[in-house]
Amino acid sequence: MSIFNVPPPDYTSVAHEPITAPEDSVIIPRQPVVEDHQSLPLPPPSSTVHTTDTGSLVLSWNPAQLYAEPPAPITRTTSRTPTQSSEGSASRVNLARPPSPTPSENPPGYVEARIPTGPVLYTFSPFGHNCMILVPPPESQDTRPQYHISVDVDCFNPLVHITTVRRGANEYGDHVAEFEMGISKSPATLSIRGKHYKLSEAMQKRGSPMSRSWAWQFVRHKLYWDGSKPIECKCYASPEKTTLYATFTPARRPEVRTQPIIQAQLKITPAGYPLFDDILVSALIVARCRATPQDNDLFNFQW
Repeated sequence: MSIFNVPPPDYTSVAHEPITAPEDSVIIPRQPVVEDHQSLPLPPPSSTVHTTDTGSLVLSWNPAQLYAEPPAPITRTTSRTPTQSSEGSASRVNLARPPSPTPSENPPGYVEARIPTGPVLYTFSPFGHNCMILVPPPESQDTRPQYHISVDVDCFNPLVHITTVRRGANEYGDHVAEFEMGISKSPATLSIRGKHYKLSEAMQKRGSPMSRSWAWQFVRHKLYWDGSKPIECKCYASPEKTTLYATFTPARRPEVRTQPIIQAQLKITPAGYPLFDDILVSALIVARCRATPQDNDLFNFQW
């Protein structure tokens, strides 16, 4: 006989028989499924579960006491079997949210930015397309880039260049200044500290037309640049050259052609740090003036 020809057992004979719980069994009430965004419902304080002598399951509770007192923190009790612990003790796991910890220590202190006690040599380092950053030397206390400098052209007059100076290492830093210089019928302009000027109002040439001296003398910051030397250009607090603020050195090619180009540098003295923004912007303008030829040699090509 095949096993597929055997009829299944008859279950109708036990359909009306009462279900009795064995004496040594433990009835565990079914817990509802708790979602992540729901809280576990608390059982009423006076609810009891017991079995009668006939084995029927009886559940009794007092609805009037459901909200008589605030619910207690949710706890879970787990009983250890004799194989887990020889003493058969119960361990309680408290699931209530613990109180917020109180910091026992103060936050760490931060080193305040101090003006260097000696001159610091900054380097104009190329950084992307038509950009450069002003970085301190590696041994400096703060090695972060100080300024981000970018150069663009006027789309309607490509002979006019727009130089933008921002604080920090990228183009998203605070705006420091912006100036436009080039070959145009419109005068050169300068924007600094939220105000706009003609460049001739801020930077003026001192002495004869062939001299190499400029004065940055608008608002309260007065700087005097001396470019009489062929390479270095120095910035002073007065025409008498009493206090040295900074020294600018343009980029130059070393005598050995195989060596890399020495990038432009700006040395700031402790006295010049309060005027760092004005020193940098005026140094960029002076560098442009020194590199611009006279009228008869305005273009760097001949037809």
